[in-house]
Amino acid sequence: MTPPNEPFDPRLKEAMARIKAILMEYDIAGDIQLGSPTHTEFLYHFPTWSIAQLVKEGDKIGIRIRSKQHDYPSKEAQHEAAEATVHFLLRFRDQAALTFARMEQLEKLLRQHGWEIEHDAFSGFTPHRDQ
Repeated sequence: MTPPNEPFDPRLKEAMARIKAILMEYDIAGDIQLGSPTHTEFLYHFPTWSIAQLVKEGDKIGIRIRSKQHDYPSKEAQHEAAEATVHFLLRFRDQAALTFARMEQLEKLLRQHGWEIEHDAFSGFTPHRDQ
């Protein structure tokens, strides 16, 4: 299917905004991916208690690590925040690896059944940023 001329699917943007609001309301981490017939939308959301925070610098998005002692009321609080952050980041990584492995198996099965699949990973990727 050829993607439409629109750079994004507004339904995915709306759904992702609702999901992000829930993540913010509950102050929880999220690694979310949504798909429509023509587009995908993804979101990484780091909670306020995390030592890692997403930061925007112009057109670039980076991660700031806030782990200095003066950022926390105690060494124990500092350690707990670091431990919790590493835990969810590694879980995100583990889930991504599992998803990749499953999708590789699915692609292989489809090809074995005669599907002709044309796909270039990350081709045509155009990030949509809210203005």
